[in-house]
Amino acid sequence: MKRESHAQFCERLAVKFRRPTHPHVWGQSKKGKNVVRQITAKDRYARALASVAEWCRLNLHRPFREQHAHLSRVVRGHCAYYGISGNNRRIRWYHRQVTRIWRKWLARRGRHSKLSWPRFRAMLARYPLPPAKIVHHYVVP
Repeated sequence: MKRESHAQFCERLAVKFRRPTHPHVWGQSKKGKNVVRQITAKDRYARALASVAEWCRLNLHRPFREQHAHLSRVVRGHCAYYGISGNNRRIRWYHRQVTRIWRKWLARRGRHSKLSWPRFRAMLARYPLPPAKIVHHYVVP
């Protein structure tokens, strides 16, 4: 009988303890120790971004402030659910992608509308989206 390698054993454990929304992966703590981390599942991440893109497409005619209010709630809710220790990168990616998608659909509002990034950043300076932050802090050794 062939003996299982340590990597295969760890992979089998990762599959065993996988939650649908937060798969467990190996990572390092701030002290450099190996720890088990939870991150956002790729399919959930893609689905969340697709729903933002769909909403922006269907509601691009709405006033800027209404869109801002809705997308602020979406970002806040996403951070409230997926904002756990060790998931910083995916939370920041989500925030960045929501901003990019929103600008894309705002730029398509009119025939001659050209919404440049500097102009959009000025709009975001006045009406910022909530910051991408970790809400649930778990102690990591």
